[in-house]
Amino acid sequence: MEKFTVYQLTPELFSRFGQIVKTPTKLPDISNHVLDFWSKIALVPDAGDLEIGLCKVKDRPWKLKEMENHLETPEIIIPLDGDMILPVAQFFYREPKPKAAETVLFKISPGICLILSIGTWHCLPFPINKATAEFLVIFQKGTAYNDLIIESLDKEIAF
Repeated sequence: MEKFTVYQLTPELFSRFGQIVKTPTKLPDISNHVLDFWSKIALVPDAGDLEIGLCKVKDRPWKLKEMENHLETPEIIIPLDGDMILPVAQFFYREPKPKAAETVLFKISPGICLILSIGTWHCLPFPINKATAEFLVIFQKGTAYNDLIIESLDKEIAF
C-alpha cells in the first residue's frame, strides 16, 4: 500500500478541484455599527435547487479504497467543529474511475468553505485528533440518492 502526504490547503493547490472560500482580506462592501458584509466572495456554478445537510464523520483507519463524485452538481463542504483530511481527485471523462496516483489529501479546518467542482472525486473527510467531526454539505436537492457515483480506486491509499 502506497503512503500519501496530507497537504496544507492553498488556493493554488486546490484550484484543480474547486474553490476555497474564506474571510476576505479586502475591505467589506458594506460596513456599519452592526455588520461588515462582503458580497459575492464566491459563486456556485450550475447549482440548481440546493439542500443543506449535516454530516458527522467518525474516526476510522486512514485508508482509502473508494471515492465518490456527482456529475450534476458542485458540492459545498463547510467544516464546523474540527480539523479533517479531505481526499480529492480530478474527474476525467476519458478515465471515469478515480486513480490513487491522482489523489491529493488536504487538511481542512473550520472557518473555510470548499466548493468542489462538478465531477471532482472525493470521499468523506477523516477527523483529526477527535472521535468525530461535523461539516455542512450543500448540493442539489436529492443528490445523495440520485447523483452519487461510488467507484473503487485502482489501489488502496494509506496516510
